[in-house]
Amino acid sequence: MTRDRKTQSPGWHESIGANASLAAPTVPAIIDQNDPDGLVSTGTHLSDLEVLVPLWPNTADPGQTDILALYWSGAADSPAASQRFDGPVDPALFPFSLRLDKNLLRPDGRYEVWYTVTNDTGAVAGSDHRTLTIDTRPPSYNQQLQALLLPADLTGGLINEAYLATHNDEVEFRLPSPGFPYCTPIQAGVLGYTLK
Repeated sequence: MTRDRKTQSPGWHESIGANASLAAPTVPAIIDQNDPDGLVSTGTHLSDLEVLVPLWPNTADPGQTDILALYWSGAADSPAASQRFDGPVDPALFPFSLRLDKNLLRPDGRYEVWYTVTNDTGAVAGSDHRTLTIDTRPPSYNQQLQALLLPADLTGGLINEAYLATHNDEVEFRLPSPGFPYCTPIQAGVLGYTLK
């Protein structure tokens, strides 16, 4: 005997209220998952974006079907990705990975990603939205910056009183070459910053 999914779970009410939303998807590329703006890592826009969808309640039983549809606020007219699940749905598949085409990740800005699940009765449950921010503007110019180069004569990477006493109370750091966006490789090799 199969369950009546249209009436059994709050996630499948015909009219879904704010309290019946499905859990928001997660985006591994977000640097800090607690950041409400969801800033993504440098270079994220260069490849398809992975979005993870958690298992929803009251999944399809044998002979039933669930349709998962992923939406992107930059192209919300139709799903950006979708997947059909024939019952019984295997919980081991979750969180389920879907990918957004990298061409959707332009221009820079704040976007939202969410999903819906439609069962075979036509009932639709929607998730909470997850905000994410794509920022490819300076200072990084889409490059992951490398660490400053320590002085060659700095023992163990430790700046102490003895080092400062022998270097006129200054420490000179160098920019790595290549990789600093404001310099040519030649400039990067000779450009240094001194801390006093």
